[in-house]
Amino acid sequence: MINSNLLEVLQTFTKDQLTSFQEYLYWSMRDQPFDRNEAAQLLEIIIDHYPDLQHDALLKNAVFAKMFPKKAFVERKIDKIMVNLGKSLRNFQLHQHYLQPENEFNQLLDILQVYKSKGLVARYQQAFKQLEAYIKGNEKQSLKAALEFYQFEYEKLDWNSLHNNQRSDLDLPDIIQSFEVYHQINLHDFLNRYLLQQKLVTLSPPPFLQTILSNSYQQAPADAPALLFVYQYIHKLLSKTDVQVEEFNFILNYLKDNESVFDGHTLQSFYTYLRNICIILINNGHAEFAYTMFRLVKTNVELGHIFYKGKITTSAFVNAVTMALQVKETAWAYHFLENYKDAMLGESADRIYYRLCLASYHFAVQAYDQVIEHLPLSMPEIKFTLIARRLELKTYYELKSDLTDFKSETFRVFVVRLPQKNLPPDTIAFNANFASILSQLLNSKQGDRERGIKLIQRIAERRFISEREWLYEQACALGNISPVEAAEMIKNTPIKG
Repeated sequence: MINSNLLEVLQTFTKDQLTSFQEYLYWSMRDQPFDRNEAAQLLEIIIDHYPDLQHDALLKNAVFAKMFPKKAFVERKIDKIMVNLGKSLRNFQLHQHYLQPENEFNQLLDILQVYKSKGLVARYQQAFKQLEAYIKGNEKQSLKAALEFYQFEYEKLDWNSLHNNQRSDLDLPDIIQSFEVYHQINLHDFLNRYLLQQKLVTLSPPPFLQTILSNSYQQAPADAPALLFVYQYIHKLLSKTDVQVEEFNFILNYLKDNESVFDGHTLQSFYTYLRNICIILINNGHAEFAYTMFRLVKTNVELGHIFYKGKITTSAFVNAVTMALQVKETAWAYHFLENYKDAMLGESADRIYYRLCLASYHFAVQAYDQVIEHLPLSMPEIKFTLIARRLELKTYYELKSDLTDFKSETFRVFVVRLPQKNLPPDTIAFNANFASILSQLLNSKQGDRERGIKLIQRIAERRFISEREWLYEQACALGNISPVEAAEMIKNTPIKG
């Protein structure tokens, strides 16, 4: 059968694309006529049976017999032809990728190197004007544009250095400035990613990085690009333990007012940062960010900022549904999860992420039996496994199931082992506190007002606790406490730690 490397590459092509490649292969056979002619024959056999790449006609001995009738089968021979076809396919893919419109800058820059190496001064100068026009015509700010501008300035310096008449500064101030802008933007992008990752797993920055992080925040100068300003502002938000709604809304409004300044990929990156920051703040007990997060998600969906080439990551999908349900926007959540369930990047064959969201929706509309029917309990990522297990526990509690005590103890043991998974203390505390309060609920008598009050206060005093609002509801139900009374208790309970 076709070897795995060639099979993997072939599966990325459509039949029409393979036919185009066939034309390319015949055209390029002038370079290596013998090897490529055999590769072309093999490709023709594959196309005849595509997309069935497991057809018996593609077995090695069958392919060999068709290509070399009346000759004894030599497996190494057919393996070599497959390797050559794979190399040609890779070269074709690179060629096609390189000629895409988004690579125009690289094409213009590379042709300058060709003209420069061959001493074609007039052609070089003409091509340089094209590159200059491209740079001046690119009005959208992005990390890619900053890099291209630096590369443009570097090419200008390289040419001027070759023809140094010792009468100018060689435009060195321009390249230094372009490098500094690119460096600062790139640095803050990396630092922001690190700070965000640090909130998801336990990370100890090495000394050099700790020094950078300690001195990295600077207010962007008035003449700095808007791109750098936003990266630095996001860095400021990620570096703080408590962020005010006004601070967060400022950057949201800034992006809304300046959307035309940035390219689509950059806007997606900024909004992804802000959604993650919002989730972190909500998890840290800042419930006031819930509506801000939902409005952000809803706007991002409407404007397409949450998608990449029409696709959405599993995390973004689950977070969108979760936030909509948290603010009681159940109709929007159901519409979203049904409309975009086939657009998820990384969804499994048994649709576990969709099922998790559907189970969450059924819980929100109190269809508890449907939750158990759809809920997946085994997830690739620990964060989704925890969500699923907490949802299962809440459902059994609502159903007043005899399994609740057993499931609660199983979850408690699971949480005890969380430190072994290199999770940050906050994540462990979120789940440990949830398990503790749930256990106390299970060991309380309905109608015990004093117990209900005590549990509300215990929930309120914890900075890190999952399912906070649901636990409040159960404590209120336990002690027959009204939402107004509970709100006053929560307001007057200081947070510990």
